Amino acid sequence: MLPVLHGARWRNMRNILSPAFTGSKMKQMFQLALGCCDNLYEEILQTQTELGTEKLNFDTIQNMKYMEMVTLESMRLHTSFSNAYRHCVKDYTVDDGNGLKFNIHQGSNVWIPILGLHMDPKYFPDPKRFIPERFNAENRPNIHPATYIPFGAGPRNCVARRFGLMKIKALLYHLLLNFSITASPNTPKVLPMNKAFAFLDTVDGDFPVTFKKRQTN
Repeated sequence: MLPVLHGARWRNMRNILSPAFTGSKMKQMFQLALGCCDNLYEEILQTQTELGTEKLNFDTIQNMKYMEMVTLESMRLHTSFSNAYRHCVKDYTVDDGNGLKFNIHQGSNVWIPILGLHMDPKYFPDPKRFIPERFNAENRPNIHPATYIPFGAGPRNCVARRFGLMKIKALLYHLLLNFSITASPNTPKVLPMNKAFAFLDTVDGDFPVTFKKRQTN
């Protein structure tokens, strides 16, 4: 079982699995991107104009602010892992200074509810709504880093985090540059999630949308 792997076995397994989540993540992002395609397309069109004959590159993707907001908000609503697992290697006392105090003993297993944190209205008001502006320059500093952890945290976080985000953004860039994406008659209003495996959030089956080729000048 993946959560109980340690050392080299864990590193080898996460190197294999981490990039494999991108396909399901794109299905999840299609549902959310439907509501912000116009704004995102404007940024993509402006970026393409600035690039001219140059190809899309890492630095250009990193400078796309609205693309970043859309991606981060999508990861908040539909994180790949609903929980994170940690194994305590030495006794530790948790004390928040406000009356919450308890001990975690060596050898204990700790589950961190990532999705629970992401959907907690204490940290993200109106948590079920897709609001990319949560992650704009003004609001992002107000988000506590321990409440937004779609890739985990610490030395055992997702090794493919930067690579995975770059792939998702590059794919969205080229898709929206060349196609408009709209809901089809068969597009579900609620994203069907696979409940068979609680450790990894994946879309159950297909998510039909309509692609229409954009007219080029």
